[in-house]
This record gives sequence, structure tokens and C-alpha cells, in this order.
Amino acid sequence: MIRKIAVVATGAAAGQFFSVAFSPILTRIFNPAAFGEFATFSSIIGPLCVICCLKLENAIVVESTEEEAIASAITAVLASLLIALLASVATWTITLVKPGFFGSALNAYLIPVTFALILLSGVGLVGQSLSVRSSLFSAVSVYQAARSALTVFSQAILGIVAPNGLSLLTGQVLGQAFSSSTFLRNFRTLARRARDFDKFTMLKTFRRNSSFVYFGTLQSLANAFSATVPLLIIGALFGKQEVGLFWLAFRMLALPAQIVAESMRVVLAKSFADLSNRGDSITPAYYKATGVLIGACVPIAVVVCTVAPLAFSLAFGAAWEKAGYYAIAIMPSWIVSIAAVPSAVVVSVKRMQGSFLVYEITSLVIKATTLLLMSRFVGNISTVACYAVVTALIQAIWTLYVGRKLAEK
Repeated sequence: MIRKIAVVATGAAAGQFFSVAFSPILTRIFNPAAFGEFATFSSIIGPLCVICCLKLENAIVVESTEEEAIASAITAVLASLLIALLASVATWTITLVKPGFFGSALNAYLIPVTFALILLSGVGLVGQSLSVRSSLFSAVSVYQAARSALTVFSQAILGIVAPNGLSLLTGQVLGQAFSSSTFLRNFRTLARRARDFDKFTMLKTFRRNSSFVYFGTLQSLANAFSATVPLLIIGALFGKQEVGLFWLAFRMLALPAQIVAESMRVVLAKSFADLSNRGDSITPAYYKATGVLIGACVPIAVVVCTVAPLAFSLAFGAAWEKAGYYAIAIMPSWIVSIAAVPSAVVVSVKRMQGSFLVYEITSLVIKATTLLLMSRFVGNISTVACYAVVTALIQAIWTLYVGRKLAEK
């Protein structure tokens, strides 16, 4: 398992290296307001990219037969196409009701950008799951590296011509499109096999994986919006400038988190599924993975809290120093969110989507209430700090709950 994690982590680390290397360039091309436009759009479309396949990509990995896995993959791609169409209409409607919501530069291009981002996200999710099922972890590694590298490179080139939120979004579309070519072999096979399936097969697949579709989708949507709630509320309360500063802090902390989380998630999904199928206990592996993640995060947190404001100012320019204080504020939630990766994997493997959905909705309400309430009494950074502490406490409780449920089984 360690070797597989290392393979995927190498690709994730390479991709994040490019993101980190290009960030000082991007922050000197784009100002905080441009990043604020980008973050506002991403806070709404990002969660839809997460659930665009209706979580059927998770079913691909755990299906017992190859035929069932192919059926799930085809259904997942069709689902992403549907979600892309519906989301495009929704963003167009938002611009009619409130023309300046996303930023004036984005209005004319929202429909194609929305459609492309969501559909390409679906392609990437299905491609990764097909590769994981076939134990082609190197393909996942290449995809993760290429996606990050091509995105920031495209954003930098476009930003020279037009340094606004649209260039940041278009660069993301291009990076996603080019990197998806990694899975061409998978999709050629999928296209050939698709001829053998009819609508009744798809319906049967949909029903068989209803727990992923209903519970998993709603849970992931609630989880994704939990991450984007600060962006929306900070934007509403403090403006796009503050959103841009918060987004950079969040993004920089997300880079090491993604290296660990994405590499461990795909490998743990396979390992936990194998243990479950053999009838072995997942509990020891669950607690071991959680403990390793906590141990890896604490030293990083200490360094961030010590040097963040100075580091952000030196790396990204004086205009971004305040982002360092946001980084310190969100540190508690950052640690616990990474440590929660094994619990998220267990939810899929053990099909605990019902309980997880209740947790996610409750968590979202509590965190949104915390932000809105604390903004009345303290400043923007202190508001985010309170939000981070509450988030960490809620996530820690859920992690312990999952461990107890595993022990009972």
C-alpha cells in the first residue's frame, strides 16, 4: 500500500510544485479583486464539479464485476453531461437576476465556462476511478501533475493579455482539458463497451448504486459547500478584495493537503474495499492512517503560524501580507480536515452515506451560522478563526464516531 501511495503522491506533489512555483507570478499578474471574482465563481461551480457524476465514480472502484464497473462509468459520464447543462442554465439565470454577482468580465462567457468545467471534471473523475480499479496508479499520478501544471501555465499566459477573473477560469478549463488526455485509452475502451449497454442497463446501474447517487451526492454537495461558505459570506460581508486574500491563504494550505489527501484517498479506497470484501476489520488501518495524517500536519501548522504573514508578503507581494493572517486563522480546520480523509473513504466503502449526509447538513448549518453570527461581533480574520475552531471540533467528533462504528461491526 505504501508504494501505491508513493506513486500517486509523486504526481500530486509534482502538480502542486507547479502551483506553488507559479503562484508568486500569478499574484503579481492578478490583483486580489481578480482572484475574488475567480473565487466567487468557484465557490458555486466548484461543488457542482465535485458531484457532477452523482458520485457514481466511487461505484466504479467497488463494483464486483467488470461489466458493472463499465456500466457505472458510462452512467457517470452521462450524469456529468446533464449536470453541466443544468448548471449552465443556472449561472445564466443568476446573471439575469444580479448582473455583477460574478464580475462584469465573466458575464458573457459564463455558459461555456460552466459547461466545460463541469463536464471535464466528470471526465477526470471517471478516468481516475477506472485507472484505480485497474491498479494503474501511475496514470492517476500523471493526470494530477499535468492538471495543476497546465492550469497555472495557461492562467499566466492569459493573464498577461487580460489580468481578470475570466483569464483565471479559462486557464482552469484549458488545464483540465489537456490533462484529461491522460485517460484516452480508458475512454476508448469505454466507448467500445458503451455499444453493449442500453437504457435498461443504465437504469439498473442507477438503482444498484442509489446510495451513492442520493446520499453520496447530497453529502458531497454539503461538504463542498461547507468549504465554500466562507468565500460566499466573506464576499457578501467584506467584498471581493477580502475574498481574494482568503482564497490565496486557503489555496496555499490546500496544496500540501491535496498531496496527502488525493494520494491516500485513492489507495485507501482500494485497500479498505479489499479488507471489507475479505471480511477483515478496517479499524486498525483506519486509526493508523488517521494518526499518521495528524502527525504529519502538526509540524506544518507550527511553521505556518510562525512565519505566514512575512512569507506571504515576500512570496506574493506586499498586497498579500494579510493572506498570511487568514492562513493562521484557518489552521485548526486545516489539520482536522486532512486527518478526516480515512473517515471519508470509510463512508464509501461501508456505504454510510445516510449518516454522513445528516452529519454534513448539520455541519454546514452550524458553520454558516458561526460565520454570520461572529461577523457581527468581531473582525473578518477573527470571524474566520472562530469558524475554523468550530469546523475542527465538528470534524473531530465525526472521525471518532466513524471509528466507533467500525469497532462495533
